[in-house]
Amino acid sequence: MRWEYRQYEVKSADSWTGAGRIPETALIELNRLADEGWEVVTAVPLARVGGRTDFVSFILRRERG
Repeated sequence: MRWEYRQYEVKSADSWTGAGRIPETALIELNRLADEGWEVVTAVPLARVGGRTDFVSFILRRERG
């Protein structure tokens, strides 16, 4: 099996409070990508300022073929 990988980075919906919620628009995009054969391998929270989760980086893959 050969895999193709991509990264999808999402700004947290409420990075000021540190809640780190994923915006609904990002969930819609992830569902669209799933319809194209992409699957989430991992999600990594990225704290860039003051320890708050400002972004979530999704690593996606799909089978080449």
